Amino acid sequence: MTDSPLTVIDPNKPVPRAAEDVVAMGAAVQANVVQMRNAECKRQGKKVMSHDIKVLSPGSVIRFRESLIDWRAIKGYTEAELHLRLHESWGQYCLLCWLWEFPDAHTAPGFGAMPEGRELKCQSAIEMKVTEVSGHLWTLRFEQRKRHERGFVDGDDFAGMQKLAEMIPVKVFGQSAAESDDHALLLASCELVGMLAAARWAFDTKWAWNQQGIMDVDDAFFEEIARQA
Repeated sequence: MTDSPLTVIDPNKPVPRAAEDVVAMGAAVQANVVQMRNAECKRQGKKVMSHDIKVLSPGSVIRFRESLIDWRAIKGYTEAELHLRLHESWGQYCLLCWLWEFPDAHTAPGFGAMPEGRELKCQSAIEMKVTEVSGHLWTLRFEQRKRHERGFVDGDDFAGMQKLAEMIPVKVFGQSAAESDDHALLLASCELVGMLAAARWAFDTKWAWNQQGIMDVDDAFFEEIARQA
């Protein structure tokens, strides 16, 4: 009788989420999107189906209920806060749909009734998405700093950052970052931080949902690239 080979686990290698965990979190995020979308429609006196986000309720959320946003917190949001938080959760939902190869979150069946036979994106694809979303978010923040941060355009690193931003083009609701107004940039940034958080959570079990830092972009990393550009 021979001994079975031992499975060696590299502690430095990220461990991805199990598919059932992603589906369960997707249902919680979907519920958050629906609840805030409905609250926004109620405040504006509009019908729910007239809203741009047409996601349906996932039904009962069994797991990750701690990730649900309390209705009392939503009630306390200002209109601006509600709109931004809605788009942050929408970004999370879109990323979780992308993980399951649904090309359009608006038409995805949602996580309350996940079709059989779907396969989760591979780990390398998720890692690439984390890098892509981080770069896009950095570019939007660069545009915001260029407009509003005093002395930024006169800094020694500005030319390199400008060159790098041009190498990471981002479409903001159909327009370039430079062509977009401040509100569009802010809204797109909220969606991107939601996407980044969801991608990191799915990529590595060391991240907890809503953990501090999960939405942060490593500005130092991109600024170093800009200096070398």
